[in-house]
Amino acid sequence: MRCVNRKLAVYRRYSTRMDAVVLYWYYRRRRKIRRYWQHPLMAQRSTEGAYSLLMSQLRGDESKFFNYFRMSMSTFDELLKLLEKDLKKQDTRWRKSICLEEKLAIFLSHTIIFVCRFIRCRGVIFGVFFSLFSRDAFVCSIRVFI
Repeated sequence: MRCVNRKLAVYRRYSTRMDAVVLYWYYRRRRKIRRYWQHPLMAQRSTEGAYSLLMSQLRGDESKFFNYFRMSMSTFDELLKLLEKDLKKQDTRWRKSICLEEKLAIFLSHTIIFVCRFIRCRGVIFGVFFSLFSRDAFVCSIRVFI
């Protein structure tokens, strides 16, 4: 009986040490060695990103703006004013917050594309896809499923 208790005590000490080693290993593994504080592609997003390039073009053409967001510019601006108090974040010394107009534009564009893919109208599913990297700024496609 003593031998069993001694082995059990040794196993318990060994087990707790191994648990500590395993936990430390997992902790070290989770930490990433970062090459950049902010990747150069993300640093250029405010001037060369999809939002900054696309919104300037959309604001210049009312019909393209309506096709993209399914609302007029005045409605978009009113919605922006209504949501401003709830969604506005504060800039910090380290990072600028995403502007409210960009947040709303991303939300609306993703929501419209999601809804358009699943609405059926007389056997036709209308999917509006805007390609930001094509020669023309807008590429629309209508997929027919009968």
